[in-house]
Amino acid sequence: MRSHCQQVYELVSSLNFNEVSTTIKQFWQELDPFYKNLANSPEVLYVIGADDMLLYDHVSRLLFTNVLTPLPLTTIQAIQNFAKDYEGWVVASLYGYSQSLYTKKLEVARTFTDVLMKLCSLNHLSQSAASVVQNKDQTLQMVADWANVDFESLRDQAAIVCHCSKVDLVQILEIDIRQLLQSSAQLDQWVCWIETICSRFLGESLNPEGIANVQSFVLKWSYFGSLIARDLSIRSAQSFGSFQILKLFIDDYVYHLAQRQIAQATSGSRPPSTRTSNLP
Repeated sequence: MRSHCQQVYELVSSLNFNEVSTTIKQFWQELDPFYKNLANSPEVLYVIGADDMLLYDHVSRLLFTNVLTPLPLTTIQAIQNFAKDYEGWVVASLYGYSQSLYTKKLEVARTFTDVLMKLCSLNHLSQSAASVVQNKDQTLQMVADWANVDFESLRDQAAIVCHCSKVDLVQILEIDIRQLLQSSAQLDQWVCWIETICSRFLGESLNPEGIANVQSFVLKWSYFGSLIARDLSIRSAQSFGSFQILKLFIDDYVYHLAQRQIAQATSGSRPPSTRTSNLP
């Protein structure tokens, strides 16, 4: 099993995605009948799921060692096509196997492809967001437009729906973001700020109550971001387009960090860090 995982990893490392389909189909369809039957036992199902999660974690980190590093468009498109096709390849490879194995492998594969698609989106958005924050004229206009947002009114609206702390909102919106814009912070500084915010509010949530807290945080973040975008739009802010690009990147990054927390809590594994990490 692990030699098979190593083979898949090596194919991906050379971006030879089409061969992955053939490799996984041959492995499962040509497996000795004894091992096919053994794959139905709960203990072996657990090992298979754990090995798949480990493989997918390493593959994702291999393809995206740092989400802020631009990838060629052709590479992004190849990864997206791989993610779109992969579930179908898994289904085809498991013809004749038990429903329990099918369910386990497809569940883990679906999480893997979702992560790949999100990382592709993040990589693309990071390039657009970087061009925004690197443009001095744009950030100056963003500072001016940000100063005109009626945060008091937005806090009142948010209090009705999501019970957000006024102190937290003032710190995040009227101090942190304003300072990042005024200092012409680069994208890696925005990323560090996002990670600090998420670390503070998400923590190490590894239980059902903690998962609910993560989901609630993402909903609140999205809701308040939409209120701000609406305010900027109503005021015909000149920098609305710039804010929208930055918002899309921040929202996707927050979602990715939240998804990592939930995956860790529910499966004992997690989507890869988007920062640089050592490969096996």
